[in-house]
This record gives sequence, C-alpha cells and structure tokens, in this order.
Amino acid sequence: MAINSTPTIIDLSELDVPGSGRLLQKNAFQKLQGFVDDRLSAIREIGTQKVELSELSYDRFHQAILIEGGRGSGKTTFLIKALKDVQDGDETGSRVRVLQVIDPTLIETKDHIILVILQMIDAAVEETHSDYHEQQKLDHARAALADGLSLLDGIGPRDLSGNEWEDSNWVMSEGLRKAKNGRLFEQNLNAYINCALEVLKRDAFILAFDDVDTNFQRGHTILETIRKYLTSPRLILLLSGDLDLYGRLVRQNIYKTFGSEVMQFDAEMSEAGRHSLSDAVLELEEQYLLKVLPPQYRIPMLPLGALLENTIMVRPSKEANEQELAKWSSDKIRLQLREEKSTPDHPFLNVVFSQHLRLVFGYLRALMLVDKNPSESRAKVLQVFSNRLRSAGMEGLLLQHGIFDQNLRTVFDWIAKSDEPSALVTFRNPGTADEALILHCTALVLADGLKDGGAVMRALFALGLPAAMTKRTELSGPEKHKAILEFLWRRGELFLPDLAARITSISRTHELRGRLRASVFGSVGLAQKGSFTKAQPGISRIYGIPIQDDIRTLKFDALETLVKESKASSAPPKWLEILKKYNQTDIVARQNVSWFTIDALLSEERSGAFGPVLDLISFRRFNSNGEILQFVSSLSIFAAISELLATEAITKDDLIRLSIHDVVPLFGDSGIGNDDSASDSSEIYEESTDDGGDQELSSAEDDDTYNDFIGALNEWLAFAKSLKETTALSPSLIGTLANRLNDDLRDLDDNRNTPNFAATGQILHRQITAFLNAVITVTAGHTGRRETTKTSDVVLKRALRRSQTEMLHPLAAVLLSCPLVWSFLNPAEDDETGDDSKDSLRTAVLNALELWSKTSATDKTSNKKPDFEKWTTAPKIHLKIGKIGSASNTRFVEIDGFYDLLNVVPRYANPAQGRG
Repeated sequence: MAINSTPTIIDLSELDVPGSGRLLQKNAFQKLQGFVDDRLSAIREIGTQKVELSELSYDRFHQAILIEGGRGSGKTTFLIKALKDVQDGDETGSRVRVLQVIDPTLIETKDHIILVILQMIDAAVEETHSDYHEQQKLDHARAALADGLSLLDGIGPRDLSGNEWEDSNWVMSEGLRKAKNGRLFEQNLNAYINCALEVLKRDAFILAFDDVDTNFQRGHTILETIRKYLTSPRLILLLSGDLDLYGRLVRQNIYKTFGSEVMQFDAEMSEAGRHSLSDAVLELEEQYLLKVLPPQYRIPMLPLGALLENTIMVRPSKEANEQELAKWSSDKIRLQLREEKSTPDHPFLNVVFSQHLRLVFGYLRALMLVDKNPSESRAKVLQVFSNRLRSAGMEGLLLQHGIFDQNLRTVFDWIAKSDEPSALVTFRNPGTADEALILHCTALVLADGLKDGGAVMRALFALGLPAAMTKRTELSGPEKHKAILEFLWRRGELFLPDLAARITSISRTHELRGRLRASVFGSVGLAQKGSFTKAQPGISRIYGIPIQDDIRTLKFDALETLVKESKASSAPPKWLEILKKYNQTDIVARQNVSWFTIDALLSEERSGAFGPVLDLISFRRFNSNGEILQFVSSLSIFAAISELLATEAITKDDLIRLSIHDVVPLFGDSGIGNDDSASDSSEIYEESTDDGGDQELSSAEDDDTYNDFIGALNEWLAFAKSLKETTALSPSLIGTLANRLNDDLRDLDDNRNTPNFAATGQILHRQITAFLNAVITVTAGHTGRRETTKTSDVVLKRALRRSQTEMLHPLAAVLLSCPLVWSFLNPAEDDETGDDSKDSLRTAVLNALELWSKTSATDKTSNKKPDFEKWTTAPKIHLKIGKIGSASNTRFVEIDGFYDLLNVVPRYANPAQGRG
C-alpha cells in the first residue's frame, strides 16, 4: 500500500472527490499508514492481558489519531479515501476491520455514541460465521456490558432511585452487581472488542469520527467517551477536526464545571501574581487535549501550496490533456486579468493555494470557464469568495453591463481605507491572505469592465491617479483618502473632464502663500486679465524683458529689438515671427497682439471655430480665498479623449459638451490657510485699439478647416474602435501606469525653474509628452532606470525607437495618433532639444506608428489605411488679433495648433523664476 511516485492528477470533471483516485495528501497518508502499522506491531506485544481487580491502577491506552485542519481543508475526503485504501490493502486490510465513519451531526439525539459503536461491531460480527465457542464468549462479553450500560450518562433513567432500591436483598445482590459492572464497564468493553475481533479474525478495529469539533451538543460527550471507555489498544481511533474548535468544546465544558459563581467571582478573589481564571481554563484545556489527542498522533491537512513540491497535474475536462497545475492556473488567471502570459507562476497562486482545498477546487473550477466565457469565469470566482467579500463590505461588486463606474467607486472606497492606496492599486498581494483575496476579486471586477482603451482611461482617472496621489505626505491617511473620494465623486455621474480638473485641484490645495506655481500635476496656472502690475505688464512678463516705453504705444519693431537684445528663449519670439509672416508689424504690440490672456481667447472667440478645442482643456476653480483661478491641463486632453472613445461618431457639439463650464470647488477646508491666491495690487489693463488691417480671411474658410479637423477625429475614432479589446490593459498595469504618471508629473513640477520651461505652451507640451512617455514605457514593459521628459523630447523619442523593436501597445498607438493631442504639441519640425537624432518628435512618432501598423495584429480587413500623417498634423487655426470688428477690418494670423499661441498666454510664476 505504499504511495508510488507517479504524479497526482486533479480531475476537475469529478464533482465530489477531486484527485482522480489518488490522494493529494501523500505524506499524510504515509504518516497514517505508519501509525496503523506501529499499532498492529504493538498489539502482538501487548496481547490480551487481563487486569485483575485487586490492582490499584492499570494502564489506559490513549492514542487517538487527529486529522487536523480547518473547514474545507479536505479532512473528510482524506479520511474516506485513506480508510478505503487501508481496507483494500493486501497486508493491512487482512489485519484490520474498518468500521463505518461516525458523523455526530447525523446521529439521532437520543442515541448514545457507545450504542452506535456496539451496533456497528455487532453488524460486522453478524456478517461472519463463528463457531459455537467463539460465539459463547462473545455473548458472555456482551452480557457483561448490559448492566454497565444502564449506568452510563445518557442511557437508562437519570436517577438510581427506583422502588427496587428499597429492597435490602436486591441492593446487596443485584444493586452491587450493577455497580461493579458499571465500574468495570471500560474493561468489559475492551473484552467485548477482543472477542469480536477473534470472531472476525482481525487484530484491530479502525473507528473514525468526522466533524466532532462542529457538533457542540455531542462533541464533548464523544471526547469523554474516548477518554473514559475507548481505551482498547485494539481500537484504532481517528478523529478529524480543527484543533481550535476542539479547544472551544473543552473550554465550554470547563466553564459549566466551574459554575456561574466561580466564573463570576473567582477573578476578583484571586490574589495578584496568581494564575487568573482564564489561565487556569487554558491550562486545563491543554492538559485534556494532550491526553485525549496526543500531539505526536496529529496529522495536519496541508494546503495545496505546501503540496506542490510533489508533481501535481490538472485535467480540466475529460477530453483535455493533463497539464502542470501551477502553469495552467497562472495562464488562466492572466487571461481573467487581461495580463500578458509569462513563464513564472502568478503571484496570486501563493495566496489561493494556501487556502482550504474545498475553496481551492472551487476556484480551479472557475478558472476552467475562462476560455469560453471570461465574464462567467470571473463571476464564479466572486461566488467562491463571496463570504470574504461580504465580510469586507464588498457586496456591491457586480459583473453587469453599465455599472463599471459604480465598481470603480466601490473599489476606490475599499482601498481608500488603507494606509497605502498607491500600493493596493497595483493589485499585487498585500500582507494578509484575506486582503489578497479581496484585492484579487476587485481586480477581476475591473478587468471585466476594461473592454477597451476608453474604459482603461476611465479607470486611470477615476481610480489609478487618485490612489497614486495619496503617496504625498499632505494627502496621506484614511481620512484624507476618504475626502479625496468624496471630492472626486461628488457628481451624480462620472464625467472625466470634471474629474481631471478636480485631480489637479487636489494637487494645488497645499501650495504656499503667494503666487501659484505654473506647473502642478499636469496643469498650468494662467494669469488672468488685470493680474499684472505697472512694474511688470503682460509684455514684460511674457518676453522676460524690461519695458521702459509706454506700453500703450510700444511698436512691433521696438519690441522685436528688445527681445533680440535680451536673448530671450525661443518660444515667445516665435510669435513675433508669426506676426511678421502675416505682415502684422504695423500695429501696436500690446494685449491681443503680442500676448493674450486666456479670458480673452475664450470669451471673445478669437480662435473662431476652434474655440471649443481650447475650451475643453481649460477650467476654473475656487481657491481658499474664494477667488476664481484659470487653468489649462494636459490631463483634460486625455480625459476628453476617453469620453470621445465612448462615442459612435464625433460632432462639433461633442467638443463643446466636453468643456467644463462650472467652477470647480475648493478641495479640503478653506480655513486651513493654504492661500493660493495670485492676485497683485495696482492692476493695469492693456486694451488693444487697433483698427485692423488689409488682410481678410473669411469665417467660411475657418469652418472648413474645423470640419476637416472633426473629420480627422472621426477617422481616428474608427481606427481606435477597430482595435477593439487590444487596447485594454490589466488592472495591475493601470495601477503601475498611475504611479508612474504621478512620479513623472511630480518630477516635472520640481523642474519648473528651468529657463526653457517657462512658456505656457512649452509646459503643456512637456506634460503631454510625460503622459505619452509613461504610457509607452509601461505598456511596452520597458525596464531599467526611469527617465522623464523634463526638458526635452529626447526621452520620448528614445522610448519610441525602443518600442519599434518591442512593439507599441495598441493603446499607445491610439493616444499617439489622436489629432486632439497634436493640436497642442509643438508643430515645429526642427528639433531644439539637443538630441543626437535630427528627427523631430512628430517624425519619430510617425516612424513608430508606421512600423507598428505593418507588424501589428490590426484589422487587416479594412481597406482604409490609418492616415497617421494627417492625424498628427496640427490643424490650421485662424486667430483674430488686435481689436475685433467686422470681418472686413479684423486682423488674422494662421497658426499650427495652439502651441505657439499658448506660449504668449501669461502664466503664474514665482518671483525667483523671472519672466512668466
């Protein structure tokens, strides 16, 4: 009966007993077999010695074997299979008789456990033909038990006070005989067992009790029966159960023995330094269990993780081939979570394989369904862990269409209660197994909703980035985490542009008093009309030059000369080149000519049909002083892209719909004192009074250009939708991306004093490229030192060149090719970043996209090739400058996207930064 070294096969097509007839607990069975063999050897040495009544005491045999494990650990399965293998064994099976397993939960209330055992032994004897002498001995032994049985608790009358006890003759004869037989009941029972075994031609009985620990009504009675009566060495006892529950059974009886008076008053009577009542109870429990269930005869049921040192195979169905369990499980888990396949075992296996076998097998059966129906497979896993989810307050997790936003909030609510949401959002195993199970279930729920790139962006903004932001000291702690949740989810429905604005508002809550920093977590704070002093008017602030002349009469030539002499950075002077290109050098260089406030650009519709494009990236918010501040944000661009990905077709009104018209409220307590006001005294307004020039551009031409832009967006949208689920990411990857974005944007903020990082358009460009670089590197699995796009596009171009070999992720391709992104990136083909490559950023992007398109698994059935060249070309925008009048006297310049225009929109700056 020795266990051979062949692999154990878990056949998931079997309903009741996984393992295909082989025992998973091989070492446990070998240990049990050793105990049985040792007992059979000892029986021959002990013999059938009879204890004389004159002896003061005698040895009592306590060697019950405990199959130890919690609920669902496979104790019953092991017990049944082990007993069957013992019974069917050639050598051991001929020497023992295995009795039926006793389950106390299935015994009638009035049945005493001794009577049940005797009935089973009698039934076994009746199956065998015995000779007259053996049968006579057995009858005598049974008769000797009769009087003793009536005296056992639970059998016969409760009191010995019948009328027969008033007869002195009866008392001195039958009464004393009954008392004697009652005292010798244990020895008589042992003798009866010996006689029965002689009839059966066996050396020992094997008697197993299952689930004794869960029956608090009968459990202690069975333990007491084992302690007082079932002491025959020829009775091999097996019990299954949880040792902790056995301890509770014992303690329950000890409490009853002490009585309410002792339990209530003894603790007060005990002197200091002496054992407390609880210590005494624990000591009594320990001694009781050491005697009845000796530690050396305990066999633990190991979890599956501890059994993997042996080869375990899995057969998912009757038709399927056997596969190595860990690899098969890892592959299925990754399919559930939308993760890429890899050779190492999935880290979650260490957690699930440490659980009870019943739960593990339920989990494995759920994995079986992932190939046919991933959603059903995920739902089955939630059912397996339903009790854990309920205890964690996560009943709201549902796999139903249309409630993805609700699931995002439920998950955020759960991780916000922890100290490190930024760690949990990567959906890796936390410290405890229970938390790991909950986290795995939340990841499965999210994975079910991450059907495309739009859903990925929703999860990134609604869950990933807010969780990653909590790494900051000022946002740490469960109370602040809860405040973030309530602030972000204040709206009735999830609207990502509003969410992106709220995220940047949270980032700016704890800024120092005085001027706002320009760059804060993907947003740029803009100076408003009237926020400039006479000492530093708009022109001076934009171009970083001192103005001695009256700014109301400063001519273009004079401004150009001052800029050249100051050797200012290249960004704002490029605007002067645009003015010169369109012969707009004959007007006074004042507001709305050489510089523009964001208020003027939005309220006066200077960008014409493209006004909604600029409007969708801008928002207003309150500060702690109740003032309204204006911002543009790179996060708003990608939030708008996510909303567009959820539409069927993009119309002109869709971009207007994505604009935020409400003022974003202040995050946190306005009384904290984090005043981020940027107002200055001595306000001065620069009003343009030019009468216009000779150049005339019709609004119809502007509308045609905008219609072409909308058409390009719809072409791009069709391309994005053709990629279907290939743009989806795993929840873990979204968490990794969120933490990377948080770190990169924070690094970008810390780099705000760099001279080339001064203009609004430049800052926005850096923030957009930081976002794109994070998406490219994280989705491609780039390893090595983290690099950020702080001062140039070199890092992003390097990541693009590297990804041409390792392949772009489809989501990165979708974001890189979006026309909305290229409306705000630097359109210049010349590279000023000092990169050793002469290619511009756009050229590097086009090269990567074209190579990806040729080698990727895109929709080959479409005859329409992706027009990356068109989509990455900045739209031509007709900008009104100077004083706006009729179409015949309003001046225009044509710009490529908003990059150059935003560079002459003033932003906030710290005094140490010089120009702003």
